[in-house]
Amino acid sequence: MIEKSLLDKAKAYLCWDCFSGLVIQLIPMTFPVSYYYPPSKKHTILIFFDPNERDFSKPLFSLFHEAGHYEQFIEMKNMGNANSFWEKIDETSGPEREAFERDGWERGRVLLKQFLEKYKLDTKWIEYYMKLADDKIKSYSSYSSTSNR
Repeated sequence: MIEKSLLDKAKAYLCWDCFSGLVIQLIPMTFPVSYYYPPSKKHTILIFFDPNERDFSKPLFSLFHEAGHYEQFIEMKNMGNANSFWEKIDETSGPEREAFERDGWERGRVLLKQFLEKYKLDTKWIEYYMKLADDKIKSYSSYSSTSNR
């Protein structure tokens, strides 16, 4: 079980130790959801979470996944190819979207591992992170590509 304090620590780590151009908002709600919202003066990740939950693993893992998307965007932008990011994120399903999401989850895994190691926390959480990643990635192959965007 992951406590809320670890989610707060991860937010500080990502904003202060990893990405100076990133703002993270942790917003209490009754259903956890997250997304990367670029660009503005600062890049923003919003994590909605249920404050009544006892386990904050899904919001924590979502935070690192969205940080992976932030890395993708910055890399593509620096290569002069920010439009490619938008094209990939607009895809609802298919091999390209799955590969894009897998890369975002993998980048998030690397960041999560660095975070856990820095604070000498149990790296078993990476296994749970990857289980969630696999479940989410599979959803892109089952999502109808004919649905409205």
